[in-house]
Amino acid sequence: LLDSGADLTIQHDDGKNALELAICNRKRNAAKIIIDSANWEVALNHICSEINADGENVPTTPLRMLIKVYPDLAGEVLDKCKVWKPLLEEKDVVEKEGQCETQTFGCCLWKKTDKKEEVEFDFKYLDDTFSIRSKEDGFAYKSASEDDFTPYDTKRRVVLENHPLMIMVKHQQSHLLRHPVCLALMRYKWKSLGRRVFYFNLFLYVFFLFFLTGYTMDKLNY
Repeated sequence: LLDSGADLTIQHDDGKNALELAICNRKRNAAKIIIDSANWEVALNHICSEINADGENVPTTPLRMLIKVYPDLAGEVLDKCKVWKPLLEEKDVVEKEGQCETQTFGCCLWKKTDKKEEVEFDFKYLDDTFSIRSKEDGFAYKSASEDDFTPYDTKRRVVLENHPLMIMVKHQQSHLLRHPVCLALMRYKWKSLGRRVFYFNLFLYVFFLFFLTGYTMDKLNY
């Protein structure tokens, strides 16, 4: 059917597309065929709604479903989010190393190699907190023209627990957390913001500990 041009955007009555139906009905071979097809991005670029354990309406995506049901296929999707490209100029190897470029709510990291190549990591399926917007009948991806960088939910706990990385932790998918795309995302978040928060909190803790120790020693001298 895919070779004959089957439309992967068609949705069932419950709003799920072909890939999501295959996952929910435990049709692993069908899910793998869709992921291996040329139009795999069409199937991945879809959002449904589900009710979490606290009775809250949250977005769910094919990648989130794969992490829970077929983690090996989730790994194949992540493999497709890592692309090697040849460098046109040798100087680009140094200039692009460790940098990040934002492309329509996605992020690309560049890495130096001995083969004069660069690796591009696409985070649009793995880190979609700010690329999803809520609407009356569910959720949808924001368009490239939307200048809105607010999360799909104002509750930090809801956004955190529904993040694909946290789903990997909850379902103990340690091999997925070690995937190069996941490691690249965590490294980028650490370098861009995480380390600043960490060292600021560390400074406050050391500052507090210093004065607490001084106060304690002063009292003991009496």
